Amino acid sequence: MDIWNRHSIRQLGYWTTAVGPDSNALTYMLVWDSMADRETKWGQFVTDPEWIRVRQASESSGPIVARMDNSFLAPTSFSPLR
Repeated sequence: MDIWNRHSIRQLGYWTTAVGPDSNALTYMLVWDSMADRETKWGQFVTDPEWIRVRQASESSGPIVARMDNSFLAPTSFSPLR
């Protein structure tokens, strides 16, 4: 999270699955001002030397992520979060 903070990547929240098919799932939501904002900040994050080092260290015994899904959400006209 510190690396994301350094790149001004805003985190809305993190969740684990309490009821559902995969209790090992971690879901998180990030907030972007625009798709261009996302492309810039995410690009800086994935090439950050500290992130590369930390990721490699966490995967020294093999990958820790079995599957990753990305979704980009747009609020409805009646959403309280717009």
